[in-house]
Amino acid sequence: MIDRTDPAIEFVKHLVWLNDERNHDPHRRGELAALRRGLGKEPGQAPEMHQYVVPFLPDRVDEAHERAYYLVAALFAWHPENWASSDPWRTNLGASFAQIADRSSSVERRFMALLSCDVERLPYHLRQAIGLLRAKDVPVNWRLLIEDLQHWDDPARIVQRRWARSFWGVRRPDGQTPEPSPKGEAEHTATEGVQE
Repeated sequence: MIDRTDPAIEFVKHLVWLNDERNHDPHRRGELAALRRGLGKEPGQAPEMHQYVVPFLPDRVDEAHERAYYLVAALFAWHPENWASSDPWRTNLGASFAQIADRSSSVERRFMALLSCDVERLPYHLRQAIGLLRAKDVPVNWRLLIEDLQHWDDPARIVQRRWARSFWGVRRPDGQTPEPSPKGEAEHTATEGVQE
């Protein structure tokens, strides 16, 4: 039985378990393959995903929540490296991107394109971003990404601002690590209880 207190945590735990070599379930590779078939598709366009995603959806789910679960499931199956940490400030996608930033501007340009995209272009830009992280073996906080994607359309662009602070803040010229955001912006948990 799935714990309904935080379905996203349970979902990410399940995804991580699918990728765990200690998991001897003979169907786990097939499940990951079914989830990968959702790359580049809207929820419902890869029906083989439903049986693996729907059981983890919250009881009352809106389109943004459903879309986030399907998108994360497909991306995780492609790049199953989870950044298991309970510190959301240091582990959002901006922090992951900061790990691959170098003196070239191409990473920064891709990151800015991701930050500026609308919800319709988000799956395309996320695939590009996760592809870069995958190539460099940089983990992703999948639990926090589910939450962030649900709020992508927020008019205040809180998610985009948080990612920007994590990306550019960790590379401050004074060498100081930024403090967490003002009250309310980083008070949610990322992957509490999610282990690799």
